[in-house]
Amino acid sequence: MKNINLKENKLMIFLFVMILTILTVLLIFFIGSISNNTNSYKNSVKEDLKLLYSDYDKNIVRSDVTRIEYNNIKIKYHDLKDKELIDKINNIDNYLKEKEIASAWTKLNIKYISQNENKVLNGCEAACLLMSLQYKGYLKNMNLYDYSDKMPKSDDPNKGFYLDIFKKEPKDKSHWIAPKPLRDYGITSSNYYNIFDGTGYSLDDLDNEVKNGNPVIIYLTAQFEEPKDFYNGVPKNLHVQLLAGYNEITKEQLIIDPWKYKKKSSYWIKSKKEIEKIYNKLGKKAVIVR
Repeated sequence: MKNINLKENKLMIFLFVMILTILTVLLIFFIGSISNNTNSYKNSVKEDLKLLYSDYDKNIVRSDVTRIEYNNIKIKYHDLKDKELIDKINNIDNYLKEKEIASAWTKLNIKYISQNENKVLNGCEAACLLMSLQYKGYLKNMNLYDYSDKMPKSDDPNKGFYLDIFKKEPKDKSHWIAPKPLRDYGITSSNYYNIFDGTGYSLDDLDNEVKNGNPVIIYLTAQFEEPKDFYNGVPKNLHVQLLAGYNEITKEQLIIDPWKYKKKSSYWIKSKKEIEKIYNKLGKKAVIVR
């Protein structure tokens, strides 16, 4: 009886060992199969990605890679888990975004004129007008000092330049000229009639003007500070500048400042919201040179 039980126990142990061995072999085969599939998948991704790189090892994306090619990779490998390969794919996306943002800029190549270097300390309107007219091919030989000197002067900024165009005194009020008389002076000084009072235009409207190649003289504030101490409809820190570009993707504006700074650029890149806020507070004043 004991011999029979012993034989049965040995048989059970043998069967258990056999089953365990078979399961182990199957598990190893399954893991190996997964590993092979994973390696095959990774290799497939690598080969596809190499077609989009001019130097795969140095992460140099092909210069003519397209968004369509990127999207095809992104869709095909949407469930990818490998970080290194995901970084490779994202690198292409970042490269494309930079190119798309760069190409979304509209910038007018306007020759710069500085008001302060020409000793016209309050001549921001005159400088912007002259820059715009020269961009359109008019008054090429005119200098800013003479142009400012000939500008009509008046005790009413809606009729001519108010206060002193050359000197800062008095400092408690803005020295300025409103859009309509500025437009009128632009026409009479150049015999170019495609100059318009853009007062009331939205910033979207002005961006469209720039897109069509038209400089926009826009009434803002010095260094885009909050408007303060309004008098005669404008703040004490009024500063007229040129809207000369915008970006359709980032919604940024390129502003040319006629005041020449010693330690900073006179070409500002500002968010549309920031410019729009100031522009609206000043009553949407602008002059368009078409």
